[in-house]
Amino acid sequence: MLDKNDIEVIKELLKGALQTELQPIKDDIKALKAGQNRHSLLLENMDKKLNTVIEGQQSQAEQIDRHFTRLDGNIKDDNSLIKSVLKNVSSDVKDIKETTGRLDEENKKLGVVTGQNCVEIEYLKKLK
Repeated sequence: MLDKNDIEVIKELLKGALQTELQPIKDDIKALKAGQNRHSLLLENMDKKLNTVIEGQQSQAEQIDRHFTRLDGNIKDDNSLIKSVLKNVSSDVKDIKETTGRLDEENKKLGVVTGQNCVEIEYLKKLK
């Protein structure tokens, strides 16, 4: 059987063998942790940049909404003004048509009177 000294030697051999076998694994784990820390920092940086972009987009969307609201109000005001002007112009055109109609009738009457006057002048010339 094994005595205590042999057991200690076996322990030391196993411990050394384990240390030798585990060292590359420990090194790999350290490298992975370092990479993970670097990736965590990159993700945090990307998150900050993404939040900045999102805030900018939200601000721009709000600004665009305000501009559209203002433009919509301006368009409604312009539309009301155009309707009012159109009513006035329509009324003026109607008045012009009525006046033109009356003037045409008066012009015809004047044409008849002028024709009669011409006939009377010719008659008077012949009498002379």
